[in-house]
Amino acid sequence: MLIKQLVLRNFRVFNGTHVIDLAPRKRRNNDNPRPIVLFGGLNGAGKTSILSAIRLALYGRLAFGSGTQQQEYVEELSALIHNGSTTDERPNEASIELVFTYNKGGHEAEFTVTRTWKKGKKDQLSLQQDDQLLEELDYDQCQGFLNELIPHGIADLFFFDGEKIAELAEDDSGNVLRTAVRRLLGLDLIAKLRNDLMIFVKRQQSSQLADSQQQKLAELEEQVKQFAFQTEHILEKADFAKIRFDLFSKEINRYEALLNAQGGAFAQTKAQENRKSTLC
Repeated sequence: MLIKQLVLRNFRVFNGTHVIDLAPRKRRNNDNPRPIVLFGGLNGAGKTSILSAIRLALYGRLAFGSGTQQQEYVEELSALIHNGSTTDERPNEASIELVFTYNKGGHEAEFTVTRTWKKGKKDQLSLQQDDQLLEELDYDQCQGFLNELIPHGIADLFFFDGEKIAELAEDDSGNVLRTAVRRLLGLDLIAKLRNDLMIFVKRQQSSQLADSQQQKLAELEEQVKQFAFQTEHILEKADFAKIRFDLFSKEINRYEALLNAQGGAFAQTKAQENRKSTLC
């Protein structure tokens, strides 16, 4: 599988339509391949958004975790639509288009997956092979084909940013690498099955409660979902605030360096130097 192009429309920080070429290129008069594409930029510039868009295009709901429910998925998609600078300019829908080549049945073909969605609505998914729309495939069949390209359990070994590399390198406990290996071997399925079993048992127990108790339980579960959504929203704001704080800190350091280069360091110690000369 070789990713060639990514098209974003109103996705996170990307307002409007943006075409990103991801196909590795060779230099002129040089046969050495260059199979690596690097992205650089300041915090908040959109590097992580590109990676998130690729994962969302391929995995859909699974991109937010295997335990994500359908309604939660709809809310997550709505949050990914670009906010716009003003209320009047806020778009109501977004889309991701990913173009890649894949060897299918001994023949290399070019596929284009397009995922579109509107605020408060479930996403629409389509798949093209060599510019021909595969109309015979419904949503679940398209998603099933995409899931088989790179199984979601090992996606973290293929799609990660520089922060993940640093996290892996600085993790003395080995938890990050251990989690990746467990996913690679499918051992995390045991934990998922255990959680699913616990949910099933709780539902069976709740069905034996009185109607009033079942109603109360349903209300509490709804509150938990609301609190979880609010938590994610607050964490997103906190991340954005941290990005702004880091940018301001870098600006302060830059201006302090300029000030010191122009004699600011001497000006700060001028009074101290004067006292020394007086004592002498």
